[in-house]
Order: sequence, then structure tokens, then C-alpha cells
Amino acid sequence: MSKRTHQLKSRLDQLDTGLYKLWRQFKALTINQKRLVLGAGIICSIGLLIFINTHTANNAVWLKGAWLGEHEQYTFKTNNKNCRSWTITCNDRIVLKNAQIATNSSKKNIVLASSGEDQEYHLIRSDSTHMTMQLFDHQKKRKEFTLTKDE
Repeated sequence: MSKRTHQLKSRLDQLDTGLYKLWRQFKALTINQKRLVLGAGIICSIGLLIFINTHTANNAVWLKGAWLGEHEQYTFKTNNKNCRSWTITCNDRIVLKNAQIATNSSKKNIVLASSGEDQEYHLIRSDSTHMTMQLFDHQKKRKEFTLTKDE
């Protein structure tokens, strides 16, 4: 047995022993103490998930570049490094400038809207080369079409 395998085996044995001791200590607790420990564990887990979710940026880098539809070509350009402000052009004509990513966006469903404008662009990613774009005017869907990434 190599030295590395022996070290791994000893670490796993230590982990196994530690977990067994922890389990025995947990079993020795009263019912109310067990409930308290489990409740604290659940609260900590939820808190950790919330922390991770708030500190993970909704990465919209996949949106950059040219996208082709049936009759038009849309180009999405970011105005800053963290991809929070965008300019949308359709057939070399600016249709939305300084559009911000809305708070109800996710990694695969991005909502771009400009302050003072009544238009919203909902971009739903299907895969790495396809997306559905929905145009909303005064909160009513006006158009919906599929775009393909122009490589």
C-alpha cells in the first residue's frame, strides 16, 4: 500500500470515528434538545442557501453578441463589466439604450427594461445557441420569436 493510500485511509478512519462519536452524542440528547439542534441545522442550511443565492451574480454574459431571427438581427452589447447595463440594436438601429436587468431575472430568463420606457424585452434561454425573445409594450406581449446565436 502506498503512502498516499495509507494517508487517505487514516483520514477516512478519523472521519468515520468522528461522525460515530457525533452520532452517539446526538442520540444521548433529550427530545427537545434534538428538536433544537435539528431546527438550528435547518435554519443554518436555509441561511447558507440564501447567502449563496444573493452573492451569485445572474450571469448574463451568454447574451452578448448577435442573434438572428427570421427577418431581423438583434445585437446585445453590455455597457459595463458586470453586465448590468445593455444596449439592444435591431438591424443596426438602436431599439433600447441603457437597458437594466430587472430584479425578477434569473440566469436563463432575463428581463431588460430601460427607465422611462414602457418596453420590456424578456429573453428566455433555450440552450447555448437558441433563445426566445418576447417584446412587451405597456405590460402586454406584443411579439414573440426565436433567435439563434450568430457565430
